[in-house]
Amino acid sequence: MTWQGGYYYRSERQGRRVVRRYIGKGVAAEIIARADELERARRRVERARLRIDKAQAAELLAALAALRDQAAEATRQALEAAGFRERRGEWRRRR
Repeated sequence: MTWQGGYYYRSERQGRRVVRRYIGKGVAAEIIARADELERARRRVERARLRIDKAQAAELLAALAALRDQAAEATRQALEAAGFRERRGEWRRRR
């Protein structure tokens, strides 16, 4: 999205190549350029929102993993106190 010599061009990806397309000049080109600018701003905001959501999800997953570990430890302690032992991933009562 560039202006060159009063003419507005839009860069577009076609497959692996980037192609510049002539859009126009004058008032119509200015309107299209502003619309393109608004679309780029909208995409920037959306990317920022996704980054924030991803960071929050990572924090929640870390908290959930800590809670899971605490629950597993509490379960292990309760079973051992009740006279069980763990053998090959199974809990068995001591003889």
